[in-house]
Amino acid sequence: MDPMDIVGKSKEDASLPKATMTKIIKEMLPPDVRVARDAQDLLIECCVGIKIYALLLVTIYLEEKMQKSGIAGMMKTALDPTVRL
Repeated sequence: MDPMDIVGKSKEDASLPKATMTKIIKEMLPPDVRVARDAQDLLIECCVGIKIYALLLVTIYLEEKMQKSGIAGMMKTALDPTVRL
């Protein structure tokens, strides 16, 4: 299964809002620390990759359980590293 089948037809469908991510990055760092734009973009891309991976794990879990949609508890279970898929 291609991860893009889960989140959409293009990477833009899976992207995160840059303004929100920039704000989160700034809030997590001390006020005197600055992050280069390239580093911010790379961090956002990593977050998108993690999001796609998590959605893939949840989708596989739900398919194995023969469910069409999940609830938060199922999603938490699907992302639990101790649960075998």
